[in-house]
Amino acid sequence: MKNLLLFSTLLLTSVGVFAQLTVKPNGAEDSYVYVSDQILYVTNETNLTRNGTANDQEASIYLRNNGQLIQGGTTSNNSGDGQLSVQQNTPETNAWAYYYWCSPIGNTGPVGSPVAAGNRNFGVKHLYEPDPLTSVTAAQQAATTTG
Repeated sequence: MKNLLLFSTLLLTSVGVFAQLTVKPNGAEDSYVYVSDQILYVTNETNLTRNGTANDQEASIYLRNNGQLIQGGTTSNNSGDGQLSVQQNTPETNAWAYYYWCSPIGNTGPVGSPVAAGNRNFGVKHLYEPDPLTSVTAAQQAATTTG
């Protein structure tokens, strides 16, 4: 009975420790998921740990060539300090056409209160231009319709 109680306690407390998708470096080795023209479906939360900058793979998940990350849960609370790198290329059109893209990440806390953990707000300062497949530089923003 003592062993059963101990096992049950360990099992129940470990459920809250792990996310459904966890990506983190393995010591000095970077770890990342590279999704190209596929859908990565996660039912619940993700936990991403930022890679070091020594090997140029700073992001935890790279979405390229229409790769998508879909989260199915409605109460998922993402955690970690990792990055999601999404490359969206659109053909040039004209000044009146636009492509709408937004981040699905938002603040999970009440309005006006700081959130210590979980989803965070996404902003323009997080937009970059791709160099090769897994490297980026800060994007230049234009105030005109001609770029």
